Amino acid sequence: MKKLAAFYFFFSFYMVFAQLQSRIDTARIKIGEPIKLQFQLPIQTNDQVVLPTFSDTLSYHIEILQHQQDTLTNSAGKKTLQQTLEITSFEPGQFLIKPIKIIKNNDTLRTQSFQIYVLDVNVDTENPQLAPNKPIMEEYYTWKDYWNRYWIYGIVTLILFIIAIILVVLYIRSKSKGLKSIVKKTPFDEMMDELNSIDKKKYLERNEQKEFYSRLSFALKNYIGRLYHFHGTELLTDELVDEVAKKEEIDEKEVQQLNRFLSDADLVKFAKQTFDVSVGLSYREWIEKFVQQLKPMEIPENKDLNVDEVTGENYRKIKD
Repeated sequence: MKKLAAFYFFFSFYMVFAQLQSRIDTARIKIGEPIKLQFQLPIQTNDQVVLPTFSDTLSYHIEILQHQQDTLTNSAGKKTLQQTLEITSFEPGQFLIKPIKIIKNNDTLRTQSFQIYVLDVNVDTENPQLAPNKPIMEEYYTWKDYWNRYWIYGIVTLILFIIAIILVVLYIRSKSKGLKSIVKKTPFDEMMDELNSIDKKKYLERNEQKEFYSRLSFALKNYIGRLYHFHGTELLTDELVDEVAKKEEIDEKEVQQLNRFLSDADLVKFAKQTFDVSVGLSYREWIEKFVQQLKPMEIPENKDLNVDEVTGENYRKIKD
């Protein structure tokens, strides 16, 4: 029984090494001298082989310079998986390359272990063969040398400079056109444009009362503020009404209507109250009439004239 077990052990050992062959170039090297560790494994198409993954070291004293994996095919069509490691060591001494584990079809195979000897380099420190120091040589550059070395930077700089000039010219032209196109609107023209914009949005038809009353009240406050030279949009409803009540050209009825509109607008904006569409339309109609009423008329250069020759209306100047 013992002979049979021993026979089985040696037979398995032989079959493992018959499948996996490994070799090394030489076992004696000098510090830093590369050697090749190579192993080959016969494989078939359906074989599943798991190779080890290597970092930059094989062990603490042995470093891997590079590794390569190939699949070789002989004339008979048999394939062999070959992996080559180029290794070295930078410390003198004897070092063991331990067996490398490879798995083939769930069978674990191991390469042969190797003992390598790393020899130190003998240096004659007593009689060093040193060459004399050479003087520093000056290197002279010509324009051609600079051009050959930096021509790409010069071309890129020139292109960027031209692009910068073009952008500056375009910016100046657009700025000048923009300044020419900007025409400061009078408070009346600005207010009428805003009313037309609100009408086009059709807020009341879409039941968007908050947007309708917000824009309408803001536009009216801004118009009154510009007309009388104060920040109307920053005043509360009561404060704005008090300021308007001081103006002689605005009667008490219009002041009360202004107070009613601004109060209702505040309810819609802050209390989420809604009014009938007819109420919003009546406010819109009244605001346009109110704006027309406050529209200032130009005073002629001849102050003795106080009646417009075309319309017959009396000129008036709004008092601050």
